[in-house]
Amino acid sequence: MIKGIWEFIMNYKYIVVPFGVWFGIQLFKLLYDLVVTKKFNFKRILQAGGMPSSHSAVVVALTTMIAKEQRYYITVIWRIFNFFVYCYV
Repeated sequence: MIKGIWEFIMNYKYIVVPFGVWFGIQLFKLLYDLVVTKKFNFKRILQAGGMPSSHSAVVVALTTMIAKEQRYYITVIWRIFNFFVYCYV
C-alpha cells in the first residue's frame, strides 16, 4: 500500500508536489486568519491573493523541481533571478 502511494507520488511528482504546496499555503492562510480574526472563514482556502502567495509557491516549487531534475540548479535559478531583476527594475 505505502509502496503504491510512493510510486504514484514519484510518477506524478510534477502534479502532486505543486498541489500539495498550494494546499499547504492555503491551509496556512486559513489557520492564520482563524488565529487573527477568531472567525472560521472557509472562503479563505479558495480565495486568490494575499500573502503568502500560493501562485508564487507553486511556481517556485515547479522551478526548483525541474532545475534539480535537469542538474542545472544554480544556472536556472540565477537566470530566473536575473529575469525578475531586469523586468522589475
